[in-house]
Amino acid sequence: MKLIKIRGFNKRKFYLLLPILYISANFFLLITVSVVLLTNNSNNETNEYYPKTIYSLFTSKPNIINNSNSKIVYSDSRAKIIDQALTKYKCPMEGTGNLMVKYGDKYGVDPYLLYAIAQQESNCGKKIPKNSYNPYGFAVYTGQEKGAEFNDWEHAIEMEAQLLQTYHDVGLIEPCQIMLRYTPSSFSKGSPWCKGVNYFIDELKAGNL
Repeated sequence: MKLIKIRGFNKRKFYLLLPILYISANFFLLITVSVVLLTNNSNNETNEYYPKTIYSLFTSKPNIINNSNSKIVYSDSRAKIIDQALTKYKCPMEGTGNLMVKYGDKYGVDPYLLYAIAQQESNCGKKIPKNSYNPYGFAVYTGQEKGAEFNDWEHAIEMEAQLLQTYHDVGLIEPCQIMLRYTPSSFSKGSPWCKGVNYFIDELKAGNL
């Protein structure tokens, strides 16, 4: 069999170039594999990144708030609203919003109710027996200037919260229900007591201060 000679083929040069070609081929193979691996890693990192950052920034994802912190903020807002009302009406009880929230929460009573009854009974401390700290009308009857006396506003607020808790325990929750025991004579007069209490509560809720 006759071998065909390739014109211009230099055997010596071929063997010199062969290692270079081998190294070059392996180098390009290594580059190709590296690019593929980097691309896969990049995609994985992107998938991990988007839920943690882009999702958080551009979706309506609800904020996670610690329950205790949330409660403190809510309590402070109620106290602030009550204090705004006490200031608006120039009440002697001004600054006691935090106490109404404190004892309202302690005894399971709406702090707004504690404020509203004080408004209805004594214009939040303006019309009380002298030095009595009695804004809730405890044992104060028509035509009399005496009644129950308390050490300070805090004492009176806590006693009122305790009393309202006993009413709540027997199902008297709303002002017009409470009125039937707190001041039953108001019912026969068209219930002005519970109407007044509801008015002051609604004012707080509406933010008209």
